[in-house]
Amino acid sequence: MNHLNWEELVQEFQGLVWSTVRRLVDNDADAADCFQETFVTAVETARRQPVRHMQGLLTRIATARAIDHVRFRIRQRQFKQTLSQQTATEAPPPGGNLEQGELAQALREALGTLSSQQAQAFCLKHLSGWTQRQIAVELQSSPSAVAVMIHRAKKQLQIVMHAHGHQSVGE
Repeated sequence: MNHLNWEELVQEFQGLVWSTVRRLVDNDADAADCFQETFVTAVETARRQPVRHMQGLLTRIATARAIDHVRFRIRQRQFKQTLSQQTATEAPPPGGNLEQGELAQALREALGTLSSQQAQAFCLKHLSGWTQRQIAVELQSSPSAVAVMIHRAKKQLQIVMHAHGHQSVGE
């Protein structure tokens, strides 16, 4: 893609990128930031090197940006809690019930404890429905290494979720 057209790129892949980032971050404003960062990074990448699979690149970048954003929010919240010495209570998402909102927030935070590759592999597999082979190609790894990453991610998520009083992450 030598002459990458920003408008065409966004038009073709906006639904994919939005659904990827929105699943991981907890509000539309944060998702919009990740959405824009994803496309900017993809364009910069395409200008530096040929892109074999734009959909895969965008999904991987969107996942990484969203996870980075979740990690930033976790650090920000921890800093605020340290200053105030109070535990902030999170409101459930509009239209959702309290338990689902708390569980979704706990999962987002738990994803922030994983390594970047583990979090990407887990999200691509369980949130985007990719096969291990597709993930391996995108992460430039082997299917067996991806299987190990996903297994380790599940174990870590189970530990973190259990420590926060939530049920284990399912298979």
